[in-house]
Amino acid sequence: MEKLLVKCGIEEYHLPYDNILYLEADGPYTFIYTTDCKFMECKNIGFYEAVLSSPPFVRVHNSYIINADKILIKTKTAVTLEKSKTIPVSRSKNENLKNIIKILQENSHAVTSEK
Repeated sequence: MEKLLVKCGIEEYHLPYDNILYLEADGPYTFIYTTDCKFMECKNIGFYEAVLSSPPFVRVHNSYIINADKILIKTKTAVTLEKSKTIPVSRSKNENLKNIIKILQENSHAVTSEK
């Protein structure tokens, strides 16, 4: 299972990818939201875009990277994730998001059909 290392002071957290809901940019900082809590890192969101694997992680807006596995509802302009969090989707990133969702669906069908 892949994990993301997050440092908070002297503590290090190893966040399983499956627990990460989304990341939000705030200038030079990035907030990482998990199913349980929120972390703040002194790295910009571009760093995480390069580090996190796609799929399931996809940049949907200049300020947001989401875990596409956590999408409950998708419209042309937004996605709603678990915990009822709605994230905007920019027009320029919508097509890439659709492709990632398609890949994830194909992979889940392949696993399901093997059982």
